[in-house]
Amino acid sequence: MAPELDLTQVPQERRYEMLARALQMLPPNGEIIVLTQGAARPLLQRLIAEHWGRFDWTPLAEQGGCWRSALRKRDAPLQSLTEFLSADHERIDGLYSRMLSMVQAGRDARAEFRLFETAMRRHIAMEEEGFFPEFDRMMGLEGQGPTAVMREEHVEIRELLDRMSGCAAEGDRAGLLAAGETFVTLIEQHNLKEQQMLYPMADEAFGAQTDDLLRKLALY
Repeated sequence: MAPELDLTQVPQERRYEMLARALQMLPPNGEIIVLTQGAARPLLQRLIAEHWGRFDWTPLAEQGGCWRSALRKRDAPLQSLTEFLSADHERIDGLYSRMLSMVQAGRDARAEFRLFETAMRRHIAMEEEGFFPEFDRMMGLEGQGPTAVMREEHVEIRELLDRMSGCAAEGDRAGLLAAGETFVTLIEQHNLKEQQMLYPMADEAFGAQTDDLLRKLALY
């Protein structure tokens, strides 16, 4: 279990100092959980400005206005969109697998489902609001081409998430497992197309501008 840094009761003028110090003290690949009252975007913007490339920031869950986020110290600078977005695919797969194992064991997996759902919806937002529009602009596609196909599949993914969320809330284990099977089939094909075609194409197209886009996506 990663240690926690609770900033919810810390005076605003001291929060960033404590966060930056915590990052500095982490070993490579070390991780802490950061608690903030409300979204941590202002803190994250400053962290990106002063320590970009040295960390990964991942929102985990929100409850009662309090956000839990993971801060991990990188052992090497971030290099590409393929690396960034593929790593998020892998993280989401791990969250889903953990949730599925608990459901299959007959255990209460509602908290694990919320972590998985938050991660999946964040990934879709990063792509649809941040990555896809910039890619379309760069390629002169205006919403056509490969991103149009990915958006269509995102609609299906959201529908499955809605169905799974309802099943999880109602304790419908059979319904959750059935919807999950469809989700896995769809997401495996979807991720493969992105990782093998779309992301590498974007890395080549953006070139030196890739870093600017990564900084933007990291804020989601």
